[in-house]
Amino acid sequence: TIGIDGRPTTIQSELKAFDPIGRKIVWSMPADDNSRTPQMATAGGLIFKGLNGRSQFVAIDAANGEVLWSFRTGSRFNQSPISFSFGGKQHIAIISSSAPTNTAVAANAAPDAADRYRRSGTTMYVFKLPG
Repeated sequence: TIGIDGRPTTIQSELKAFDPIGRKIVWSMPADDNSRTPQMATAGGLIFKGLNGRSQFVAIDAANGEVLWSFRTGSRFNQSPISFSFGGKQHIAIISSSAPTNTAVAANAAPDAADRYRRSGTTMYVFKLPG
């Protein structure tokens, strides 16, 4: 993979927060995939994003880029998360999908290798936020 400066890089994509007044990058979070999946920012200071390289759905602190919470779905993301209110509570939903069949897991694969968590088909995950 070649970076925008023309040099080889291991960073395939990044999520960056900019300060438009100070004209600077506030924080940057490298992602290990090149899918450039959409993310959703909330008025409560959270960013929700699917990370395809890890098959994880994450909640990020918009102020500092820290991953506050993650959930391994075992599949990829192609859509943006959505937020809705039900019963006076905020919910976040995302669709995770993958190939119709699972790939084989190598005998020497790491315990947290993404292939160990892969699942076929499409699933909608819905999470209720605390509060």
